[in-house]
Amino acid sequence: MVATLSERLKLGFIGAGWMVEEHMEGSISPSNIHTADPSSDRRDVFTSFNVTVLESNSQESIN
Repeated sequence: MVATLSERLKLGFIGAGWMVEEHMEGSISPSNIHTADPSSDRRDVFTSFNVTVLESNSQESIN
């Protein structure tokens, strides 16, 4: 079976804001989304949706 683009595509965001939320509700699987946010509350929210979340923007830019 061939994976679709939305299954292969991985997106990284600096800041766990509304743009990440919009993509989670769209065609990209939350497990294919990476984000960074200094707020532990925001990291916890996105982690609960199976989004990979890092503490710092510099960590996200490396991935």
